[in-house]
This record gives sequence, C-alpha cells and structure tokens, in this order.
Amino acid sequence: MYNSTNIIRVLIADDHPVFREGLRLLLELDRKIRVVGEARDGQEAAELTRKLKPDLVLLDLRMPRCSGIESLKLIQKLPFPVRVLILATEVERQDIVEVLKCGAAGIILKESTTQLLRKSIHAVVKGEYWVERQSISDLVRELTRRPGSASSDQPKGPWRLTPRERQIVAQVVGGRTNKEIAQELCVSLQTIKHHLTNIFEKVGVHNRLELALYSIHASWGGQQNIDVVKEPDGSIQNGPRYAKSNRAQSKRAVG
Repeated sequence: MYNSTNIIRVLIADDHPVFREGLRLLLELDRKIRVVGEARDGQEAAELTRKLKPDLVLLDLRMPRCSGIESLKLIQKLPFPVRVLILATEVERQDIVEVLKCGAAGIILKESTTQLLRKSIHAVVKGEYWVERQSISDLVRELTRRPGSASSDQPKGPWRLTPRERQIVAQVVGGRTNKEIAQELCVSLQTIKHHLTNIFEKVGVHNRLELALYSIHASWGGQQNIDVVKEPDGSIQNGPRYAKSNRAQSKRAVG
C-alpha cells in the first residue's frame, strides 16, 4: 500500500525517444519518483509492466503497434494493481471517456507543466483520479450524451433521488465499494446493488465512475454532504471521511 514515504516507481511509455529521455530527467528531479523503465510502444509497455511491476505507468495515448487504449486493457488484466495515467498531445472527449472506462486513473496533456505532472503522479498513486479542470465539464457532458443515457429533456439531479439514494451516491463519490457501503448503512449487499440500479436509471449513467463524475459536475455535494474537493489544478480529492479505493473504478454496472 502506498504511503508518503514510498518511492514511486514509474514506467514511461511513449514512441518518441527524445520525449522519454526528457521526461525521465524531469521526473527524477523529484526525489520521491524513480523511473524504472521505458517502453517504445503499447505492447512493450504491457510486457514491461508485467516484468517490472511499477506503481504507475505514464502511457501515451497514441502509439504504434499497440495503442495506448489497447495497452491499458492489457495492463488491467495483470494479476497485480497498477495505476495508469494517460499522456496525450490532444484528446477527443470520447477518448477521455474510453480511457477512464478501461481503467485509467486519469489523463493529462503533454503540454502540462512539470510541476503539474508530478502532482498528478502523486495524486493517482494515492488512489485519486486526475482530470484537468478544463476537461471535467466536457467529460461529464459527454457521459450524459452517450447512447442509452436518459434523454436530455428528462429531469436529472438530486431532486429525483431518495434520501437513501443520495447517501449511496455520496459513498460512491467517496470511493467506497458496494460491500463497504452496505456495512456503513447496515443493509445487505443486494440492497445496495438494487439501489444503484435505480440510481443509474434515474441519472442516466451506466456505472459507478460515470455516476461519481456526474455527481461532482452537478455540484450535488452541498445537498448530499459529499466530502469532495476539486483542486484549482483540476484534481479530484476525497475528504478524510471516505476511504479511497482503487476498486471504485469498477467497470461493472453495480458489482
């Protein structure tokens, strides 16, 4: 488990050797970060991740032989947890949605400052999600426009949720698993799954990650006491009341 005294072991995956070398030099100015390997494409990134077991992979979105998204899918199948932060020169909204749904902990533009990149690395290895401020509104808007979502003219928001459902949304945003929520609210696991199914239908989302992002964007925190802070640089931080969990990124609808 990560703590603030640990050295963060990072694998860089990018098809441009000059960029990889420059990034290595910049990152290692931070005494808490150590670059343990470099990959030239997505396939090599997955292979080196299996071999080196880094804490975090900085993964270029667009690479030859095996794209960043395909590499991400391979990394997510490994039998040990690895956080992945996507690097992108430019990115479409649907790309952001796709990488988050495939298991990435966040996405950051290559043009970001070194300080911001280092901060994003420290954030995601602690279990947080990183989406820059300029992207988060567009991201949630894209999520709510996805095919199969509730229609745009259908009312959405906390007024459509029961008090119990709002409690559960707060827990999801806080990063708790279904089992932890059930224990906290003293109900069965099946009851939590049933509530989540109803919540997804009312809000028009497909899984826990979309629900959390939509909730943050809609500023439900004031009405639900969701202990969530959006940093000025765009990171999403959970307050101390709620445990952070990598499993909050579950790709299953309610499981």
